[in-house]
Amino acid sequence: QALRKYGGFEGNAQTMRIITRLEKKKRYPTAVGGDRRAGYNLCHRTIASALKYDREIPAKRKQSDRLVKGYYASERVIVQRVKGSILNGYKLRKDEIFKTIECSIMDLADDIAYSVYDLEDCLKVGILSPAEILTSEDKLLEKVAKEVSHQLGRSIAYNDVIDVFVDVFSGLVKEEGANGIEDESDKDRQLRSFSELYLSSKRLGQDGYARTKLSSQLVHEFITGVELSVHPDCRALSSVKLPDALALRKEVLKQYTFAAAIYAPRVKIGEYRGFDLVSDVFEALMSDKGDLLMPQDVRELVAEAGSRTRIARVVCDFVAGMTDRYAMEFWARLNSDTAESMFKPI
Repeated sequence: QALRKYGGFEGNAQTMRIITRLEKKKRYPTAVGGDRRAGYNLCHRTIASALKYDREIPAKRKQSDRLVKGYYASERVIVQRVKGSILNGYKLRKDEIFKTIECSIMDLADDIAYSVYDLEDCLKVGILSPAEILTSEDKLLEKVAKEVSHQLGRSIAYNDVIDVFVDVFSGLVKEEGANGIEDESDKDRQLRSFSELYLSSKRLGQDGYARTKLSSQLVHEFITGVELSVHPDCRALSSVKLPDALALRKEVLKQYTFAAAIYAPRVKIGEYRGFDLVSDVFEALMSDKGDLLMPQDVRELVAEAGSRTRIARVVCDFVAGMTDRYAMEFWARLNSDTAESMFKPI
C-alpha cells in the first residue's frame, strides 16, 4: 500500500533485489542501472533461478489495480543481461515465458513445501485437525474447489477436494475387524470408527513423530512423481511438473490450508497488527528528516538517492530487511514509553 506510487512491493521482486543489490559482498567498477552494488555477485544462471515472473512491475498503479508479480524497474538492466546470456540468441515465442529449469524446480519445491508444511503447522497449533477437515462444510469445500480449478485450469468438484483428504488421512482409522471384534453390529462399528477417527485426529495434532511421518510421506510422493519436460531448442528453459493426480493433491492441500487457516481470526489479528506496525515505521522513515532515524549506511543511500521514488525504495529495503523482533523493537523505540535504551544501536 505505502509503495503503490513508488514501484510497489512484491516478494519475488524483493528477493531479486536482495541477491543482486542489497547483500554487501561486491560492488561493480561502474554503476549498473544507476547502482554500483552487485549483491552476492552471482552468475547469470543462478540469478535466473530466482526470476519466477518475467514482468517488470509498473512504477505506479491505481487503488483498484492488482499487484503485478515480477521484478522492479531498478533491476531491469540486470534482468535483461541475464536473459540475453541464457537465451544466447534464442527468441522466445509469443506464448512462451522466460523461466529456467532451476527456477521451475524451485517453484515446484516451494509449492510442495507450502502445501505440506502449512498443513503440518496447522495440525501442530490446533488450527485444524483431520476430523475437522474431513467434516468441512460444503461452502468451504466449494471455495477451495473453485480456486483449485482456477490454478489447474480444469474443473474440480468439492467432492474431489474431500476425496484428497480421505486419501491423505486414510491410515487414521483401522480397517474393519482389525481390533478382533466379531459379530459387531453396523451401529457399533460406526461408533467405533467415529471414536477412532476422533482419537487418531487428536493424537496427530499432539504427536510430532506422527506429523513428521505424514509430512515425509507426502513430500516423498510428490518428489518421486516429478516429471521432466525438455525444451527442444533451449535446454535452459526445460521444466518440471507433477502428473495430474499429484498436482490435484498438492493444490488441494495448499488452497485448503490457505482458505481455512490463513483467514483464521488468530492469524488475521497478527497480520492486522503487523500491517499497522510496518506502515507506521515506513511513514516515520519517509517523513521530513526520517533518514536521521536510520543507520549511517542507510542515511548515505538516502542522500545519494536523488528522488522521492528512490528514497522510498531505500526505506523499503531497510524495513523489508527487518526481522519480526527487530521491527517490533524499532516501532517501540518510536512509539512506546518502555522502549529500548537510547544506547542500544539501531
